[in-house]
Amino acid sequence: MEDSYRVDVILPSYVEKQITSGKLRRDSPIIVSISVLSNSKDPMSGSDILKVLGYNRSDLHNHLMDLESSGLVASETFGNVRKYTITDKGKIANSLIQKIYGK
Repeated sequence: MEDSYRVDVILPSYVEKQITSGKLRRDSPIIVSISVLSNSKDPMSGSDILKVLGYNRSDLHNHLMDLESSGLVASETFGNVRKYTITDKGKIANSLIQKIYGK
């Protein structure tokens, strides 16, 4: 059933344009963030994600906000900590990304 989804319907338009133009690398923060959250069983804080990815905090924050506004990631605040999870839409996007880039 996942094959019936169009990339441009699931992924934010700027991500879809970068993928189809070949500008979005497999190791881009957007792609890797989706992958990391897809593989996590529990919500992850920005600090948890940074430990895995090693990106600049403000860059990661901007990417997570983009992913959240696109409906690929959801967040919840626990005390002073915001934790992120992948949404069903994000899981579909991850599946599409894996098909495009390979595992």
